[in-house]
Amino acid sequence: MAKSFTLHTADGEPRIHDLELAAPLAFGGPKRLRDLINRASRELALYGVLHAVEKPSGVKGRRPTREFFLNQDQAIRIVMLADTVTSVEVCAMVSIPPAWTALRVFGDIVILRS
Repeated sequence: MAKSFTLHTADGEPRIHDLELAAPLAFGGPKRLRDLINRASRELALYGVLHAVEKPSGVKGRRPTREFFLNQDQAIRIVMLADTVTSVEVCAMVSIPPAWTALRVFGDIVILRS
């Protein structure tokens, strides 16, 4: 299992892409995790803005999708709601260092490794 996530910035804070949570969580794929995020969206909004990006259908004619970028608290809550055998390990991976505020980010991606 990977020991880190790629952090993206959205709304001025570090965020974790839902697809990156789906893989180690072993929750049944991205669609199932996104369904859980949609069902819990009101609760997740209590932890901050639920940042979503609409992706149009691709060249191959796939359906449009909505991707989520979760802050640390939202990611931990979703992992706990998923309640899989890897939930505890994934929660430990979600930790965002307090030094984040001291980092200067160029672009929208910072890679942190544990």
